[in-house]
Amino acid sequence: MELKALSDVMLTNAVARFAGEKVFLKGETLKDLLKNALVYENLYRNKELFDEFYKKLLWWFDFYRENRENRQEVRRQLEAIALWLEKKVLCGGEPEIVEGEVINYEEEKNLLNLLKVSEFELQSGEIKKKKIKLVGKSKRFIGLRKVALRNSTFAGDFEVDTQRVEEYESHAQKPELYGVFKENRLLEVVNHFSRKVLEADKEFFADRGYSDIVRRLEDIEAESGERLVRVNYHAGILPFGAELFIYERIEKGKGRKEEHHLSEIFKAITELGFASELFKETREITVDRHPLGWLMFV
Repeated sequence: MELKALSDVMLTNAVARFAGEKVFLKGETLKDLLKNALVYENLYRNKELFDEFYKKLLWWFDFYRENRENRQEVRRQLEAIALWLEKKVLCGGEPEIVEGEVINYEEEKNLLNLLKVSEFELQSGEIKKKKIKLVGKSKRFIGLRKVALRNSTFAGDFEVDTQRVEEYESHAQKPELYGVFKENRLLEVVNHFSRKVLEADKEFFADRGYSDIVRRLEDIEAESGERLVRVNYHAGILPFGAELFIYERIEKGKGRKEEHHLSEIFKAITELGFASELFKETREITVDRHPLGWLMFV
């Protein structure tokens, strides 16, 4: 399978690995993207899961207000909620949080175990250093960073391991999104999530007068078909897929009590420095005003 860069792709340590003259996109990057896509999809489909997540966030907000001076413990409790949500989505069952620790889940049932993924090696294209800047609520010059230029291609594996899926059938209770693997809908789920991220990015840049970047994102959307992939985003403590879902709810439900509470919770998460770029309202772009981190499966 191949990935084609629809924009420049920043080759940070989190995303890429260099071995001599060879360049690889890490398989873990795509695995993390799929995890966030599954979290988003599950929250989107399952109101009971959202309600349970919402109640945990309300509890955390009360805990934070009573323990503001203990930043480390406040962070630990939010990390526990993040892990609980991941395990609930990926492993199913009824994981619990007890004294800041997540228990009662079966890691062997983790859906990501059904994924066959490798590093994606650069096949064609050029690596250059480009000047990168942060825009939005915080503005600063980040520095020179290596990027794979637009139209670069990478080759690797990203598919369902059919043998593991057959073995997984023996589990009595399966996570809600097991069907994504059984029906081999990985690209569909990743594309849906990546397009939601793109919509949030278009809104971000449009609100700040970056009409040229909005046009470039629209071109990326049109070129990608139904196989869009997003890397180079900055997550917070909670899964990026969960933050995107909450972000959309707040934007669409302004004035409602539930969304007001979520807004207050994420204001606190952001002030603590625990939020992703969505709530920090920042993005990284090239100095010559190009978006970063968009690819497609070909």
